[in-house]
Amino acid sequence: MSIKHIPLTADQEKVINGLALAMTIAGPLAVLAGLTELGVGILQQSIIDVPDGENKMINIAMTLGCGSLGFIFKVALGIWLITGARAFKAIVTSDDDDQAYLEIGLSKLRNVFVTKVVVIFMMVIGALAVIALVAGVAAIFASIS
Repeated sequence: MSIKHIPLTADQEKVINGLALAMTIAGPLAVLAGLTELGVGILQQSIIDVPDGENKMINIAMTLGCGSLGFIFKVALGIWLITGARAFKAIVTSDDDDQAYLEIGLSKLRNVFVTKVVVIFMMVIGALAVIALVAGVAAIFASIS
């Protein structure tokens, strides 16, 4: 059973509109950040001096491979934010299927936060790996001297 219209107070509509506005602004910015990150990586690799024996195209391909993960995360976040914003805005501006719009908006917000958790987890694992590497190298040098 679906609720066609959820009665909202003016304050509740204001909160939902504020959320939709923030998501509408953040979505395109996330996509732009992803495109910028990828573009800067490619530009950086294309203008640096490549040592003899190395192929500049290989460096660009490596940048595309490594940089595309951040690009994909940011573009996905942007799309989810934009889609969620439209759904939240529809709750306030229409008398259609408010419950379905609420479900869509909340599922997109969930996607955003789960993705953020995954990214933070990857950063923590990366930081721990660097710490372990530094500690290992320090132990090797300590045993040599």
